[in-house]
Amino acid sequence: MTKNKSRQHGGNVQGGGGRKRRYNNHTPSGSAAQPVFAVSGQFIGTIEDGVFTKRVKSSKHMLRQPPAWALDDAVLRDLAGRGVSRVVYIDTETGHEYCTTIDTFTSKGRLFDRGYGAQVFLTLGYWSVDGASPALARREPDPNAGVQLALFGGEGGSDGRAA
Repeated sequence: MTKNKSRQHGGNVQGGGGRKRRYNNHTPSGSAAQPVFAVSGQFIGTIEDGVFTKRVKSSKHMLRQPPAWALDDAVLRDLAGRGVSRVVYIDTETGHEYCTTIDTFTSKGRLFDRGYGAQVFLTLGYWSVDGASPALARREPDPNAGVQLALFGGEGGSDGRAA
């Protein structure tokens, strides 16, 4: 890379030869996306319109036990502090789009450290996949559904009184 291109792009860009990757904090002209970096300085995703988006490879990045997506704890706290409302992971291998709220990630996620620093994982049941409702989503009762009667007697106990 020439000195001119190096200055223009914020330094060395990894392309082989073991050089370190160095990013600058500019966004492409016309883009409102803000880059997000890990504590190590590695680019991990973007924020646009209150949505954090990260491109991942499930074979490499998805936790196997339990099946979950994870994010650095410091990054998650930073995203919440920056007003992010949703987290979207795009699996580049399958094309699936996983989406959850930042509130769900922070309240239902579990802290762990498997040698890469403190991370928070959120099991797949809390993620919307390709727009479908999450498997563990809180469901409101159907107001048009019938009411199940008590096994013995009226609506309450066996003597007909309300429980």
